[in-house]
Amino acid sequence: MPAGMPATHCAHLCRKRRVRTLTPDKEDICLTTPASNRPLPLREMFLVLIGALAFFLLLAIASYSPDDPSFNYTGNNTNTNNLVGTSGAYLADFLLVLFGWVA
Repeated sequence: MPAGMPATHCAHLCRKRRVRTLTPDKEDICLTTPASNRPLPLREMFLVLIGALAFFLLLAIASYSPDDPSFNYTGNNTNTNNLVGTSGAYLADFLLVLFGWVA
């Protein structure tokens, strides 16, 4: 730190930029802001949610069986062969009726 600058100036810049200073002085060390002041990682949470939904849809459509109980099924079969379960059978049937095998 230059001799003419006060220690509070570097600490202020450190808090503003959220970086560590290179000097080992106690007043210059700045790790990060406290956890209560950090913003939520909304982009990352949204990405995980979209990934989980995409994986759910992939499993539901990939394990589609015409024998699963769904909107277009008539019969006595109550066993679901879809990997996601009954909700996956209904969702896969709906998407395949709506979009065809392109889904």
